Amino acid sequence: SVEFCGSSGRGGTGDAVQELDDAVGQLLASVKRAGAERKTITFFTSDNGNPEYGDMLGNLPLRGYKASNWEGGVREPAIVRWPGRIAAGVTSWALATTYDIYPTV
Repeated sequence: SVEFCGSSGRGGTGDAVQELDDAVGQLLASVKRAGAERKTITFFTSDNGNPEYGDMLGNLPLRGYKASNWEGGVREPAIVRWPGRIAAGVTSWALATTYDIYPTV
């Protein structure tokens, strides 16, 4: 949106990330206002890597880009939030996939 254009100093991708962050914050605030925080599991994940063109610094320190076989093309960040069930600030390096979410929940 116009509100976020040029706001990040990291180009269009950075601006989009800032706008996404704002939208997720609004969504989580709505869940909290509805009193559903402890009954809501929030999964947030990205797709695989930065595009091959444009901002080649986007995946640092990982090597590679979207659709490559390097770690920067297949590894993706994920955040899981479930107040009362998952402690804030916990980090896991365990291997997981997004197709495990539905059968696990």
